[in-house]
Amino acid sequence: MRSASTAYVLTARHICERKDASPDDKGTPIEHKFKVYDYYGRQHDATFMFASNKFDACILVVNDAQDDIQMSHLAQQEPKQGELVLNLAAPHSIVG
Repeated sequence: MRSASTAYVLTARHICERKDASPDDKGTPIEHKFKVYDYYGRQHDATFMFASNKFDACILVVNDAQDDIQMSHLAQQEPKQGELVLNLAAPHSIVG
């Protein structure tokens, strides 16, 4: 999702967790500052916005997003059997 030069990054909640960070309202330690990389390998500073245990989701905010960052759309319904599903997680990085 984008708004002017702000982008919102959806990732897994456990990516935002860190043992030595301050706890969130559920008592889980959450890291508040991140370095994220776009498809082109450009580094951006990101900050924590929201996390959900129920959905294992974490939203980060990037305030210096470039205009050429493409927005992705999330499905509004479950995929049909045989339909292509993509997982955009990259635990070992895709750049660098």
